Amino acid sequence: RERPLALSVLSGPPEWSGTTMSYQIVDRPEDGVVLNFDHLGFADVAGVRAWTIGWATKILALRKFAETGVPDPFFDLTAAP
Repeated sequence: RERPLALSVLSGPPEWSGTTMSYQIVDRPEDGVVLNFDHLGFADVAGVRAWTIGWATKILALRKFAETGVPDPFFDLTAAP
């Protein structure tokens, strides 16, 4: 079973304006899930490498949160919106 989510970027770094982030959770037949992530629609690829490192850090924090239930700063459930 696939569970997709796409988000249009409305704020953030200027380079992100008009981009779309998509997440897709896919059940693995043997056990667990896979999270596919894309961030598409950049007008220029300059600087994208730096964002890739940031996203890797965020995805690792999400994994830790999913496995332990302990949020990292990116996923602090007590923070005000």
